[in-house]
Amino acid sequence: MKVTVVNAYGHSNRGDSVLLSECINDIMESYGTNGSLSVLLHEGQVNHPNVHSCRRLGNVSQSGLLGMLVRIYVLSLLIVGAIFRNSKIFSFLPSSQKLSVVRILESDLIVSAPGGYIHDTNMAYYIALLHLWIPVRFGRSVVLAPQSYGPIKSRFGKWLTKYTLSRATFICCREQYSFDFLVKDLGLNKERMCITGDSAFWNILPKIETPSIRNVFKDKARPVVGVTVVGWTFPGKSNSDELYTAYLKSFACILDYVIRRYKCNVYVFNQVDDDLETADLLQGSVLEKDSLYIDRATDSAEILRSKISQSTVFIGTRFHSCIFSMMEGTPTIAISYLPKTEFIMKELGLLNRVIDIDDFDIVKAKKEVDLIFCDVDKARTDMLSKISLYRQANKNFARVIAEVIGSAS
Repeated sequence: MKVTVVNAYGHSNRGDSVLLSECINDIMESYGTNGSLSVLLHEGQVNHPNVHSCRRLGNVSQSGLLGMLVRIYVLSLLIVGAIFRNSKIFSFLPSSQKLSVVRILESDLIVSAPGGYIHDTNMAYYIALLHLWIPVRFGRSVVLAPQSYGPIKSRFGKWLTKYTLSRATFICCREQYSFDFLVKDLGLNKERMCITGDSAFWNILPKIETPSIRNVFKDKARPVVGVTVVGWTFPGKSNSDELYTAYLKSFACILDYVIRRYKCNVYVFNQVDDDLETADLLQGSVLEKDSLYIDRATDSAEILRSKISQSTVFIGTRFHSCIFSMMEGTPTIAISYLPKTEFIMKELGLLNRVIDIDDFDIVKAKKEVDLIFCDVDKARTDMLSKISLYRQANKNFARVIAEVIGSAS
């Protein structure tokens, strides 16, 4: 069985790297290795001896104006070749892009990596759909690993998504919102999809000892509130700049509250490198600046999770940092910027711990912080119990492969 994983990002987003790692493990568990697994990546390589790393379709080496022209040329060839189902057209592609297409066309099964990238908050979802549209045009089996779908508001975007996904062999939705979006908004056949858990909840990372995160503060005895931020653009909002500023000010207000009331330090973790600019702005908004530290290290997912586990309480915007925290039993409050956060937290029985980034409820956030600090040990026990129940109630991708996809392929 030759399998190619598409729509994988890379290691600069530690959450996505964990999802990819779990996806690879699930595929290898089902189909073995034998050098037959390839991954098309946006950046970097897969550090696995039995996996071939290829460049994502549309990614070119050139930059600037030349890079833009080459990218247009590459995408045009890919689209024309797929429209006419003529693989000879792909022979005119640059060598790295040609290799990626060959991997797709030689595969028995195409797996769209877990994540949350098929939504129209930016135009990247067109590239994501291209990686699925090409194999379905050439009659390959396409399976979408557990991920989120929507929102998509444009008519063309909905049509293209429906056309592509309706030809997939099977679709895994990691929360009810995505399932409802595909069935009710796009009219897809619900018999070829199911709701699964987020793959990160099954990724059991080895325990790694890391230096105490408290060492960066003068008072090492104080509790630590772990934090992640996101450089969110508030797409579709006419007042996006105002909302971004409000997000930072509201977040800073909560952090100043926990610093003063509970004598805490704040440690801002780096899940995604692009968020460091937002972390700097958050620090500028906090009154107690000496009590906030920004970790700029580009750690592996294993090290990041080990560091996060040292938090007393976690307030995360990047959702997979929240999962890392919850997997360690750390009481967690999640700031929701996409529906995935709200709906996964709801399935965990933690909807009360969700703060909407568009309408940051400071009173609610303070209330949840107070409830956690009232009995941190109980909050930790409850968190671990909810994670266990979530894993029992939901299928993971390995189980979907075994029960559905394996026989279908």
